[in-house]
Amino acid sequence: LHYVSLGNLAYCPPRDETCADGPQTGFGLTNTGNFQNLQPDLYWSGTEFAPQLDSAWDFDTFYGSQSASNKQNESLAMAVRPGDVLAVVNEVPEPGALLLTAAALVGLGVARRKGSVGASRA
Repeated sequence: LHYVSLGNLAYCPPRDETCADGPQTGFGLTNTGNFQNLQPDLYWSGTEFAPQLDSAWDFDTFYGSQSASNKQNESLAMAVRPGDVLAVVNEVPEPGALLLTAAALVGLGVARRKGSVGASRA
């Protein structure tokens, strides 16, 4: 995708893994195609790195390279299938949050009522 479909260039020229001649001109994320807000940064692939289960494969869209990084490191992610990301408006509040909110409203009502009863006696 990065190279073939989008036509982006890697940092090192093809077959020059050491970059002995320096980076190729125009390397990096120069074409994002139809992707919105694609950043030149590390993106998780979602695939574990088998030799080290605390690591996962990532792809660097700036250098055009793939590597394995510790899962504790921060990297970007992209939803690629419907349902990968849920919209906030579709979330249903948890029962505990509803009970806490109801208890707070009852407490405010009781406090307000006691305040108005105390004020009428004065």
